Amino acid sequence: MKIAVHITFFFVESRLRYLQQVVENFEKLPHEVHFFIYTNRKLPKRMVSKNIHIKIHPYRGSGLLGYNNGLWNKLGLTRFVHPYYLTWENRRVAEQIIEDFDAQVYIEDDLAFTVDNFTYWLKYKDLCKGNGFNLGFLRVEYDSSNQAYLTDLLEWPQKTMELNGQRFMFNSSSPYCGLWIYDRSELKEFIKSKEWKFKFTGLGIREKSAIGWHGTMMDRYKGTLLPLHKASDGEYLLSKACIIHHIPNTYINDAVHCQLKLPKVIEII
Repeated sequence: MKIAVHITFFFVESRLRYLQQVVENFEKLPHEVHFFIYTNRKLPKRMVSKNIHIKIHPYRGSGLLGYNNGLWNKLGLTRFVHPYYLTWENRRVAEQIIEDFDAQVYIEDDLAFTVDNFTYWLKYKDLCKGNGFNLGFLRVEYDSSNQAYLTDLLEWPQKTMELNGQRFMFNSSSPYCGLWIYDRSELKEFIKSKEWKFKFTGLGIREKSAIGWHGTMMDRYKGTLLPLHKASDGEYLLSKACIIHHIPNTYINDAVHCQLKLPKVIEII
């Protein structure tokens, strides 16, 4: 299997360690992985290899110019473009390489996507997609005692459902997880959509790129599902493989986010 991983990295020296960890995690997959890193300046030599393709777009303006699908690059005016639009550059490349890869991923530069996460996606994606659903992930952060907290869900979803004997939690409130991952056939359909061209509202510039095709304001899927498994005591728990660590632990002491602990017993209603 051949996989393309797209990462936006607005250069901050202290965040290079997060980017390095993201790359190293994907390199552990038993597949051929190529990285496309979109940045505003040159990266250190240690980040350069035959499988890492660095795309430099020196966006650093205050927003005098908005995104224009490559025109400002050609005219040498990228210095006037708001740096948040750097997160949109991956889509032009994804279109160009669509036939070269079996799957493509867009992921924020500080998410520890693992082999278990990828195996989980392979296991459940077709069951979910075949029934009109998106397979979800959940971002978590850890406190000093290694307790995991959810970063994006503010309350536990109450609805569950079953597909072919597999029980799922139905996440209709906050499916954002800082990444999207699609196989070639699904990505081809995504590219044809208005959402691929960012013709939707409700999210910021950066979040629009990372939400993929499964936002609650979109109609591609009936919703986002998270697999449940039955523990030895008969209780239902979320699959650990849907959990992705947000490495910086940015929100761990936030008054709103990181209020829900894992694990959580899921009631089947």
